[in-house]
Amino acid sequence: MVKEEMEDGCHSIEIVSDAKHHCKSGDETCSESETNIVYEVSESSSLLNEAGNEDTVSRSSTSFDNNVESDYEDHPLRALSCASIAAVESIYESEVTASENGNAEVYIPVPSPDVIFKNIPSRSKRNRVNNTNTGCIPLSAIFRSEFGPHESAHHGEMEDSSFGYKNWLMHLGRRRRCEILILIGFLMWLAFFIVLAIVLNGNSSKTNEDVDPEWLDKALNNGNGQNLSAIFLAKDMSLFPMNTTLSSNNTTANQSFTLIMPSSRAFNSDVTNKDKETGEDGKKSEIVKSEYLIGVGRADMTGPAADVNLMGYAKSTQRAGGIHLRQYARAFIVEDRKTKVRTAFINIDACMASTLVKLEVLKALKSLYGNLYTAENLCISGTHTHSAPAGFLQDVLFQVTSWGYVDETLVAMVNGIVKSIQRAHNSTQPGYILMNMGELVGSSINRSPMAYLNNPEEEKAKYKHDVDTEMTLLKFMNEKDQAIGMINWFPVHCTSMNNTNTLISGDNKGYAEQLFEKYMNPEALPGRGNFVAAFAQSNEGDVSPNTKGPHCVDTGKACDNIHSTCNGQVQNCIASGPGKDMFESTKIIGNNQFKKAKELFENAKDVVTGPVKFIHQYVDMTKYEVVLNSTTKVRTCKPAMGFSFAAGTTDGPGGFDFKQGDTAGNKFWHTVRNFLHSPSPEQIRCHAPKPILLDTGEMKSPYDWQPEIVDTQIFQIGQLLILALPGEFSTMTGRRLQNGVIETLKEIDPKSKYTAVIAGLANTYSDYITTFEEYQVQRYEGASTIYGPYTARAYIQQYQKLAKSLAKNAPIKSNCHPTNLKSKLLQFQTPVIVDMSYLSSFGDVIENTKDNYTIGEEVSVSFVAGNPRSSLVARQDNNTFLLVQKRQHNGSWKTIHTDADWETKFIWKRTSTMYATSEVTILWATDETTSPGIYRICHHGFYKSLLYGIQEYSGQSRTFIVS
Repeated sequence: MVKEEMEDGCHSIEIVSDAKHHCKSGDETCSESETNIVYEVSESSSLLNEAGNEDTVSRSSTSFDNNVESDYEDHPLRALSCASIAAVESIYESEVTASENGNAEVYIPVPSPDVIFKNIPSRSKRNRVNNTNTGCIPLSAIFRSEFGPHESAHHGEMEDSSFGYKNWLMHLGRRRRCEILILIGFLMWLAFFIVLAIVLNGNSSKTNEDVDPEWLDKALNNGNGQNLSAIFLAKDMSLFPMNTTLSSNNTTANQSFTLIMPSSRAFNSDVTNKDKETGEDGKKSEIVKSEYLIGVGRADMTGPAADVNLMGYAKSTQRAGGIHLRQYARAFIVEDRKTKVRTAFINIDACMASTLVKLEVLKALKSLYGNLYTAENLCISGTHTHSAPAGFLQDVLFQVTSWGYVDETLVAMVNGIVKSIQRAHNSTQPGYILMNMGELVGSSINRSPMAYLNNPEEEKAKYKHDVDTEMTLLKFMNEKDQAIGMINWFPVHCTSMNNTNTLISGDNKGYAEQLFEKYMNPEALPGRGNFVAAFAQSNEGDVSPNTKGPHCVDTGKACDNIHSTCNGQVQNCIASGPGKDMFESTKIIGNNQFKKAKELFENAKDVVTGPVKFIHQYVDMTKYEVVLNSTTKVRTCKPAMGFSFAAGTTDGPGGFDFKQGDTAGNKFWHTVRNFLHSPSPEQIRCHAPKPILLDTGEMKSPYDWQPEIVDTQIFQIGQLLILALPGEFSTMTGRRLQNGVIETLKEIDPKSKYTAVIAGLANTYSDYITTFEEYQVQRYEGASTIYGPYTARAYIQQYQKLAKSLAKNAPIKSNCHPTNLKSKLLQFQTPVIVDMSYLSSFGDVIENTKDNYTIGEEVSVSFVAGNPRSSLVARQDNNTFLLVQKRQHNGSWKTIHTDADWETKFIWKRTSTMYATSEVTILWATDETTSPGIYRICHHGFYKSLLYGIQEYSGQSRTFIVS
C-alpha cells in the first residue's frame, strides 16, 4: 500500500493506492485490473459555514518534493482534490468503510492510470508506467509520469524541464498533437450542446438531474445540510460536475463525514429535467421534477411530562407521569412554482388541533414571514393520540378534566409547530410528488356497528367493510430523485394505549412514524435526520384499533351489542387487542401501518401534477341552513351533548350508570343537568332524538363551552384534494363527504379525475359527526354530534360549496371569525413550587442496575429527581431525560437510545406531596437489535429551588454488560 498526501490549496487529502492483490517484490504486475484509491478527508471544522462558504480546512505537509508540488498546481487531476470532496463513482462495485475515529475512507475502483495516459508517450522509457491494464501503479506514478517532471533512474534527481503545456506538446509527435486538438474541439462542441440543453430546460445550475445519490441521505444523519461540490468520474473517464448536499447528524468541529456508497450504481450522463414514469394504468406519465417547491420539517413539541391530565379519555385521574414516545410536529410545504401559491400541512402528535393552537401559531408566523402563512393556507391536523397532555383548547368542556387551561402544554405545542414550519420553509427546494393508494385490513374495526347498520342498505352494499381500509400516501422527491418526506392518511383511532396509561405517547401512529423515519434515517436518533414521515388521521370517528373487539373483562363473554354493557354496566365492556397488553397492541397496529406505508412508498408511481390551490372559510355551525330538497330547509343546532356521551366507548368506558344507545335519559341526571343549565324547548326539539345531558351551546360562563365558529378548508395539490375537517367523521359520513365533493367537481368538469382524502381533527375541534341515520341510534358518536342530526348534511353542503369555489377560482369570504380567548382562560393546574431532595442530591442513584444482563432482559435504574415540569423552562428541542450509552473501543460513549425511543420508558413518581420529593425510574428493554457490550444509563433533568430558581442536574448508573 502506498500512502501519499497532497496539499492543493483546498484540502489536505491522503491518497492510498491499494491493488486488490499485493504486488510481488520488484514487480508491478498484479492479478487484478483495478486500483483502489482511498480519499481520507479529515475535517477540523465544518466544511461549509452557515452562509454556505468554505471554512478553512486543516492542511498537512505533502510527501511530494518541492518541485513536484509546484508543478502539481497545473496538473489535470488537480480537480480531484480541489473539490470539497473528490468522489469517483463508476459502474463497478464501490463501498465505504468508516473507521472508529469517524474519518471516512472512500474506496473507489478505477482503471489503472494507463487507461488515461495510454496514448501519451513518456519522455523516459525508464519512467514509463507499465503499459498493461493489469498494472499495479503507485499514485506517485500518476504525478511523475508523462505529464510531470521525471526522476532519473540513473541520476536520482529531477530533470530540468518545467511543467507546461507548450513544453509537453514539444515532446509529442505531429500526429499526437493533431489528435489532441481534434479531441479538444470535440469536447468544446459537446460542452456547447450540454450548456444549450441546460438553458433550454430552464435550470442552468443542474447538469445531472437524474443522478440519484440516495445513499448519501441514508449514510449521513442529515443534520447540517453542508453543500459539498463533488466531481464524479464516469466509466468512460469523462468528468462532469454535480452539486450534492452532504450532511451529518450533529456534525461539529473535528468530526469527519462517513460516506457509504452503494454497489453497482451507474450514473447516466444523458440528463434532462423530465422523466417518464409508468402509472397504474400502464401509461407513461411525465414527471416534471421542478413543478413544485417542496419542504419538510419536524420539531419536538412534547408537553409537560408530569401532573397534567392526558387528553382524550376525559378521565381526570389519568395524569402524565413520564414519557414513552415523544410528541412531534411534522410540516409539509408545497408551492406551485408557476403561480407561487403555497400550502402548509402540519401533522401533530396530539389528540387534535384546536382554534387556540392555530391562532397562536399564526400570530408567531406573522412575525416571522408576514402574510406568507395565513388561516387560509395553513392546516394543522392531529393524529388523535389519547396519551398527550391536555389544556390547549379554549372551550370549557375540554378543560374540565385538565383543571382549566394549561399554558405549559400550549407553549410546547405552538413552539414545536412553528419550529417545524421554519425547518420546512428553510428546506424548500424544487421537486415532485408521487401518490399511491392501497388497502390495509386487519388493523381496525367499527366500534359502533349497530349505528353503522342503520345506514341505508343500498349504500352499505357499495362497500366491502364497515370501516375504510384504504391508505393514501404522498411521496416527496427532490430534483435529484432523493426522497425527503412521506405523509399518508389512514383512519384508525389512536387508542391502542388505554385509559390506564400515564406515559406520553404518540400511540400507534406515533410508533409508525418512528419506524418509518428510522427506516429512512437508519443512523439517526428519533426526531433527527432529514427525512420526515407523518401518519395522519382521517375519518376515524367510529374506528377502533382494538381488533379483538369488546368483551366483558370479568366473564370473558361478549358485551351487549346495543348498549355495550356487561350486566347493565359499561365499565367492564372493554375492547382490546390484538396484543396481550396495550404496549404490544400499539406496536402491532403501528407496525401494520408502517409496513403498508413502506409498500406504497416503494411502489409509488402516480405523478401528482397540476396546480396548488386552497380555499377556506370560517362558518357558524350553530345556525347553518341545510337544503334537504327543493322544498325543505332545516338548520343546525347550538351545541349539546347527549347522555351516551358520558358512557364513553368500548375503547375507554365512562362512569356511573350511563350507557350507549340511550335515547331517553333518566330523572336523576336530568335533575343534575338542570342544576347546571336547563335546555330550552327549542334546543330539545332541535337535537331530538338526543336526550341532552349538557346544554353546552347555551352555557356561556365563564366562556363558551364548545365552539360555534369552525374552520373549513380544502387544499388542492394537483389531482389530490385534502379535505381538512374540524372534527371526527364516522366512516359513512366521510364517504358521503368525499363522494359529494368529487361529484360537485365532475358537474363543473366531467373529465376531471380527483382523489379526495380526509384530514381529520384539523384546525378546530367540534367533536363527532355521524350520518343522520347513525345519529338516531345515539351511540357515543351520535351523542357527541354537537350540532344536531343535520350536522353531517351541513358539512357536506359546506365542502361542496368550497369545492365549487375552488374549481372556479372564485374567492370566498368569511362572515365570522373565531376569537382568541387566551387572556380570559382559567388555570387551576398548580405550578411547580419547589423540588426537594433532603439528605440526597438530585441525580443520586436510588436503585442501580445489575452488573450483567442477557439480551431480552429489561434494564432498570432509579434516581432522585426533580419534577419534569421544571424542565420545560430550560429545555431545548430534542433534549431528553435519559440516555442509554454504549462504550466504544476508544473509551468514548455513544448514545444509542433517548426517551423518544420505543425501547425506553421514563417513569416519574411523586414520592411525597408534602415534602415535594420525587423519583424517576428508567427502563430499557433490550431486544434482538441490541448488540453485546458495555453500557450505562444517564439521567438529565432540572429541579426548582426556592432560592436559585431552575437548576440543572444529572446522574448515571453503574456500567453494566449486556451479552
